[in-house]
Amino acid sequence: YLKNRKIIYSFLWEKRITNIKPVHKEIWKLWYNTSYYIGKYNGKSIFIKVMGNLLKDCFDNEILVNKYIDDNSKWLKNRKPELLFGLNLDNLYILVYENIDMKDIKLSQSVENDIKIAMEEFSRIGILHTDFGLTNIASFENKTLFIDYGTSLCPDSNMIRIRNDANYNHLSKLSKEAREICNDADFYYDDATHIDVDMSENDNINFLVGKDDCYY
Repeated sequence: YLKNRKIIYSFLWEKRITNIKPVHKEIWKLWYNTSYYIGKYNGKSIFIKVMGNLLKDCFDNEILVNKYIDDNSKWLKNRKPELLFGLNLDNLYILVYENIDMKDIKLSQSVENDIKIAMEEFSRIGILHTDFGLTNIASFENKTLFIDYGTSLCPDSNMIRIRNDANYNHLSKLSKEAREICNDADFYYDDATHIDVDMSENDNINFLVGKDDCYY
């Protein structure tokens, strides 16, 4: 951070971004060169996410999935901060969003209802978030927001990151459709299972299932 700070600030100043301040230091991931800032752009408050080269695929995919959502789901578009633009500085990748004062969220009935609508929209337009949890759900002005699409999958995605561990591999909850595709699977994931929300009435929920290095 100390090494990159002057480089980052100078680069952002060149892009007419001012009043830059670091925020949320408690969740920075410096092994990924990930850090967060707020600032001003054209008189508006913004939120800035900086990532290192290890997350270039997430940078590219965040832009791609945000555009896909904007083009295909008005509801989801209105339930995320607007991604204004992305910037590349050597081996640093910078995402600039409209700023919102996001607060930690608790799983209430209204939030659970919004989660179900979000997953119905994910399934309708063909998205898997793949990191769907309360850490990537926020509240702003009594509206539930869904954020961080860097590892998400949509029909336009050309990359995939697999977290094959106990927190993401829900083999005990393999759906009937997943068993038909890969009956000896060693990996299964869907957003509803991961966040533990009952979507049993939705027969079309998107999932990822795989064996060894092959995923469907």
